[in-house]
Amino acid sequence: DGVISQTRNLLSNYLNEKGEDFSVKATHDKMEYQVAILPKPWKELLSEEKANTPPLDTCPPASVHSWADTEMGSTALAFPTRDSNQTPISKSIVCVIFPEGMLGFMKEFGHSGYTAALSTLLADWTVDSRLDLARLLAEKDNIPSIGGFCVWSQSLSHPGSGVVLIGDAGHAMFPSLGQGCNAALESVSVFADAVEAVTGSVSSGAGCRNIDFSTSSHEDLVEAIALEYDGLRRDDALAAVDLSHSGIGGTNVRGQLHSSFIFKAQFMMMMILHKLSAGLVPKPAMLRIMKGDSARYTTLKWQIQVEKYVLCVTVGILGYGISKFI
Repeated sequence: DGVISQTRNLLSNYLNEKGEDFSVKATHDKMEYQVAILPKPWKELLSEEKANTPPLDTCPPASVHSWADTEMGSTALAFPTRDSNQTPISKSIVCVIFPEGMLGFMKEFGHSGYTAALSTLLADWTVDSRLDLARLLAEKDNIPSIGGFCVWSQSLSHPGSGVVLIGDAGHAMFPSLGQGCNAALESVSVFADAVEAVTGSVSSGAGCRNIDFSTSSHEDLVEAIALEYDGLRRDDALAAVDLSHSGIGGTNVRGQLHSSFIFKAQFMMMMILHKLSAGLVPKPAMLRIMKGDSARYTTLKWQIQVEKYVLCVTVGILGYGISKFI
């Protein structure tokens, strides 16, 4: 039932009153966002001069790009997409993120209300491209969404109550990495897996719990499914929240023109190791997320931690080498 989940809040209050710990951590960045699909790859939305200027001229069509306006605290993200896996990239999903209230105010004035803000945020776009985006954002059914919440629920279920939390109710996240809807759909799939695992249904083969319906009550079945779902999903779901919280658009980085020096160094180090090892070392975790890698969120979160250690060790070795040389 969404990021402001009444089910989660009622469950948390009920269990805390009984002395059972069911903690929920939430952070709020007062932002709102809108999404539009433009019928061109994002590089074709740029002016010819900008598109042919380094480093944009070497960006592959499948890359994700971002823009920022430091004064307004806004960010735009362009995700390349295609009609099917067999067709080339032909469209861009563009997400614009602004401080809360601004998009709603712009929308009151139609497409002209977006013009000034987009001309600053997307200064390297052609005028026609900005106008096309403004018109799509101004459409009646394109309502600004509040996406400034991250929610970490201690558990994604309470077996005794037969309650499971799926999607934003249990793991809301910033729209920073475009993973919110993906994570919610994955949770639905994992819940189906939990049902199959418990009941040992035909589609899953044999369930890992495989309850005997002839000797088990309905309450036992519901409790087992809720417990199984939490065990299968909680770590991955909360890792997705962690990744989005630290990604583009989060509270601390929305509107910044440049990533931190440490992030850039970490990213470049992993890209160099990836190239030198002929792919044995994986690409940087953030790049894998942006390109739709099938790796689990827990794996990607672990990789980011490893990348930080690799950077520290590399800097230490270089520092030691320089000191010996001097």
